[in-house]
Formats: sequence, structure tokens, C-alpha cells
Amino acid sequence: MSAESSRRLLTIAGWVVFGAAIVGAFGRAITSTPRAAPPPAEERAMRNAYLSVTADERNFRREVIKDFPADPWSQDDGFHNHEYRRARQIGGQRGMSLQDVLLAMDRGMREHWPKPAGIHQNPSVPPCRPRPIH
Repeated sequence: MSAESSRRLLTIAGWVVFGAAIVGAFGRAITSTPRAAPPPAEERAMRNAYLSVTADERNFRREVIKDFPADPWSQDDGFHNHEYRRARQIGGQRGMSLQDVLLAMDRGMREHWPKPAGIHQNPSVPPCRPRPIH
């Protein structure tokens, strides 16, 4: 068998494997069933989730100030990343959807739900400016 024939055979074999993977993935996608969504959270569960996330707010703010000492917008962005990960964690631990935990955060701020002592939430967003170069 010539080198050219071997190369063609390998190319065809590669495309066959690739095609089989695509067909398998497509078949899996068509036959899969979505994960069951958790039931809607009750008011008490939402308030508890709000308390749990807000209890960590001071620590999250301290961490991001170290990462972005001169950039309030990036501090806020980093804070919300921590907050989002904590909301996911709480949802998983308590059988709540992420949507319900985030809704609890929104409602808690808007409706001024009780929060841990010493926690001050700031619903405003600092202006985005170019980051200082150091």
C-alpha cells in the first residue's frame, strides 16, 4: 500500500470517527430528559437564603478590595462573582433553584428584609473607568 493510500485511509477513518461522535452526541441530545426543577421556594426558605448570602457580604468585600485596591468597579464586579457562587452553593445545599436564591436577593434588598447586624448593602454601581496600571 502506498503512502498516499495510507494517508487517504487514515483521513477517511478520521472522518468516520468524527461523524460517529456527532451522530452519538445528537442521539444523546434528542433522547435526554431535562433535570427536574426544584419546586418554587417558600417565603421562609427565600428569607433564609437571603440571610445566608448577606452574612458573607463583609468577607467578600474584604477579599476583593485586596485584589483591586484602586478600582471600585472591579471590586464590585468581583464581589458579585463571590455572591453568585455563594448563591449557587446555597441553592444546591437547600434544594432551591439558583433563580429563587437570586430572586430572594433581589426581593430582600428591595423590600428591606432583615439582615445580619453591621451589613450595609449598596444597590448602586460604581462607574467603570480604565484600571490603573501598576
